Amino acid sequence: LLYLTRAAIPDRNFDQLNYHITISERALRGVPFIEGDYFPGGLFTVHPASQMIMALFRHLLGYRAGTLANLFVALWTAKILHKYLAGEAVSIKMKWFLVLLIISSEYFLMEINSYLVDLLSIPLLLEAVWLISNIESIKNKNYYAIHIVFLLGMAIALKLTNLAFVIPILAFLALTLRKTTIRFSMKTVVVSISVFLFPIIPYSIYMYMQTANPLFPFYNEIFRSPYWPLSNFRDLRFLPKNAIELILWPVIAFMHPERVSEIPFYSGRLALTFGPGK
Repeated sequence: LLYLTRAAIPDRNFDQLNYHITISERALRGVPFIEGDYFPGGLFTVHPASQMIMALFRHLLGYRAGTLANLFVALWTAKILHKYLAGEAVSIKMKWFLVLLIISSEYFLMEINSYLVDLLSIPLLLEAVWLISNIESIKNKNYYAIHIVFLLGMAIALKLTNLAFVIPILAFLALTLRKTTIRFSMKTVVVSISVFLFPIIPYSIYMYMQTANPLFPFYNEIFRSPYWPLSNFRDLRFLPKNAIELILWPVIAFMHPERVSEIPFYSGRLALTFGPGK
């Protein structure tokens, strides 16, 4: 219902119009860079996988309806969240109400009508955590260990900043295995590492061959590509700047939503109670 209230409004966000469309169209046709390019900065992205997914929906359904990709992701996420509540002693209606409450928070409902790609990896991360939490009750543990790390590898391919979630999830997996008697064969370990890297490595190799930086243009202070300044990009507009702000961040974020994201109308608020801001 909330998706339909904004379905007729085309996505006009700055990132989409200025470089997401170009990145996705180039990627669908082969490679990000073509002969004759003047190395435009708007084409740079760590991995175009998420943009390609959105572009496929856009080509199949048209520009306005292409955002259905995010609506499907929201429904997929809701289904996974329902699995988390499977053992709770509450009614079916209450479980789905709790799922709706979770889905209604922050940016989720705002982004279902846009081509922003942040939602795509959420079900992958949630499914990985659920599998780890239930790995003792799963029969084919070798298969599901490979499944878990593949989900995490795909999440990184969809957006590099998902490393902030993938690293703790891998630590959770390691701690879970340490507390149990589960032991995996060397074959499973090798295959797990391979499938984790598979979604990431091919594009990284291509970028290294083109620019000498597999994560171009990020972390160039480390890789030192001649095509970009020798610096590591950091957006100083957001997040805590020191230890005191880190401790007081919940209060600061509420009083200064512009420090949380580029869309302060939503930051720290329930998206269910706000319009599209346009």
